[in-house]
Amino acid sequence: MKKTLLVFLFSILTFSIFAQLSNECNAYYPNGKKINLTFNTIKDLLDTLGIKETENYNNKYGIVYFKRLSNKPIFILFFKQNYPTKIKEIIASYNQPYYKYLNSYDYYFDLKDMIKKGSLTKDYLKDIFNEPDIKEQNEDGSEFWVFKNYNVKIIFNNDIAQSADVINYKAIKRNGLSISTFDVTGSDYTIGFDISLSNFGNKTIKYVFITVTSTNPVHDKVGTKTVKAVGPIKPDETGSYEFEDIIYSTTAKYLSIDNVKIQYMDGTIKLISKSDVQNIRIQDWEEVGNRTIDD
Repeated sequence: MKKTLLVFLFSILTFSIFAQLSNECNAYYPNGKKINLTFNTIKDLLDTLGIKETENYNNKYGIVYFKRLSNKPIFILFFKQNYPTKIKEIIASYNQPYYKYLNSYDYYFDLKDMIKKGSLTKDYLKDIFNEPDIKEQNEDGSEFWVFKNYNVKIIFNNDIAQSADVINYKAIKRNGLSISTFDVTGSDYTIGFDISLSNFGNKTIKYVFITVTSTNPVHDKVGTKTVKAVGPIKPDETGSYEFEDIIYSTTAKYLSIDNVKIQYMDGTIKLISKSDVQNIRIQDWEEVGNRTIDD
């Protein structure tokens, strides 16, 4: 989303810094009421409204500003021509991109950026997400909150967020499985992986068949392999497995999961597609791609 709008947003930001915006555009509250304030830049307007953390989304009629991390609108900006009757449509147009954003690196980056600045607080989270689904403590005594509808688990140091994990809880519940860890291993001649699988279903898992594909440094296919993880993995339990040297190649560099097939103890089968495999992974967003261990 952000990459797509990079050029457009850069031009808007440049304009907002150097132009006299109050002469060129008008701002409206989400309820359709015009904001009767004089402002020279977007920052002026945000400061006057007491807002520090925002994101914006471009619609053909105008730009809607949201509270950062959320789809809660603050105001809508119109340039030259106003469309107050289109405000609901403009706000609603962000819904689909927002749901994609909630399981993306951009979302993770925004969380980490706010944590770094110390602006991701319990009060801010309650304001944008309401009450968490889970409030518990880790073994070290630190408190964590889980917002399942917003794909995030946040650990606190007192009232300020210390770390955050982006986790697609809906996809995990739908598929009854999460890939807790996926670490690529290998040597100069082979490639393999270690994996941990957590059972979030209500039936015991007998086998898990995992199909992976290896590619070289220029992303050409090297080989595909299906391995079998042997259970049982009971509900709410995790199984960890090592699959070393599954593909022999001197050029194998990356390894990705194509699909996962679960066989339960009662004989039923569940297939998890490649797109959903990505959704059920507890991902390390700091890692770009799945590289070999010696990368």
